[in-house]
Amino acid sequence: MSLSDRKLLAGMLIVVLALSCGEATINDEDPNDVPPPPPEDEPFDADASRELAERWLGVAEEDIEETVMLRISRRGEEFFPGTLELRPGRFNVELDEDDQGIYRITRIVIETEEGESMVVE
Repeated sequence: MSLSDRKLLAGMLIVVLALSCGEATINDEDPNDVPPPPPEDEPFDADASRELAERWLGVAEEDIEETVMLRISRRGEEFFPGTLELRPGRFNVELDEDDQGIYRITRIVIETEEGESMVVE
């Protein structure tokens, strides 16, 4: 098999794998439409943060990419340590297991500028 044939085969494999990935269900919307994480360098907007958090409810653990602004704080009965620095708009997500054994986001605690928290369930 030539190098170009191997590259073509590898490219086709990547496309097939990419098309087969999208198992998450987000509020009955398009299962491949995982929302972007909260922005790191934008001013905190409580309403926009709440709207974005509502879109994250129901996202499967496998579709979560932890960032500075989105972290898993609880998975079932297991709690994870946080940090003491305040990042307004950061999502601290909590996961619970569904009927199929998939951990999904069921609760999000959003950090605010005042050091209070907004909870989205």
